[in-house]
Amino acid sequence: MHWKCRRGVGFAPPQPASSLYRWDWFESRRRTGGRLARTAVLGHARFAGRAPRGQSRLLQFARLARTVGGAFSERVLVPLALITGAAKRIGRSIALRLSQEGFAIAIHYKNSYEDARLLQEEIKSKDRECSIFFADLSELSTIPKLLSDISAKCGVPDLIVNNAAMFANDDASDFRLDRFERHMSVNLGAPIVIARELFSYPDNGEDKLIVNMIDSKVFSLNPDFFTYTISKYALRGATEMMAMRFAPRIRVCGIAPSVTLISGKQTQENFERSWTMTPLGRGPTPEEVGDAVVFMWQTKSYNGQIMTLDGGQSLLKLPRDVAFLVKEGLV
Repeated sequence: MHWKCRRGVGFAPPQPASSLYRWDWFESRRRTGGRLARTAVLGHARFAGRAPRGQSRLLQFARLARTVGGAFSERVLVPLALITGAAKRIGRSIALRLSQEGFAIAIHYKNSYEDARLLQEEIKSKDRECSIFFADLSELSTIPKLLSDISAKCGVPDLIVNNAAMFANDDASDFRLDRFERHMSVNLGAPIVIARELFSYPDNGEDKLIVNMIDSKVFSLNPDFFTYTISKYALRGATEMMAMRFAPRIRVCGIAPSVTLISGKQTQENFERSWTMTPLGRGPTPEEVGDAVVFMWQTKSYNGQIMTLDGGQSLLKLPRDVAFLVKEGLV
């Protein structure tokens, strides 16, 4: 959870580690004379110390804020969202939608630093907190450090969207083990390790939600994209199992969209025909995926379910991936 003050300095709440109290300080802004002015800029400098006996954390913080010249008044609770693979495409749309909803944003990226930085600037220009974090999610052993870095800088996430994915075509007759293992690490291993790490943090009584991005293919199987589909099918099962295990502290849900954006070597014409090949004559948009995440966050009874966003395409039970059907002129 990410905390701010209405005036002066914002902060993340102390981590409950023995008697050591720690605050992470952030830049805050206030309206002054009609202009957006910066106040009490301390970057990410930290104060750490033991609270004197009988002194509350809040009182100690108030005294510290006065010491450094910050104005302390009313605390504002701001939920924190981590979106993996958020620098581009659907992840970017989700990050923007959640920032509009009032979330502070933690952007994860691997290869797209410049895109992540530009997204961060866009979100911060709208007076929202946003930080960026690098991690290679195929290296599962690095994920605990990713969560630790985020919690140290921004607080423990309230909402995590496991959006990052590997998507490469192969076939059951000739798939490579290295590609199989990479699909499994990024698409399955990373979401469940991230969920495990979130569950390991002390329960603060606040609602938490994990949303796993799956794929509508898992509800209408075909033989294409073999190892990718296996990883997403396993994630569907893991979502339900984690929803049972982590309740009531953490809700776990999934979103299964069909073709949403042009992908890889797909032509614009192929994408448009694939996107409209549904009973509704249209597929989902990135903005609708973001809206679905917001719905899950706001609907506190929603848990363990997979929301399919495909215009009803999975009802058609297509024998091949829709992009191949269109490309080969079979539809």
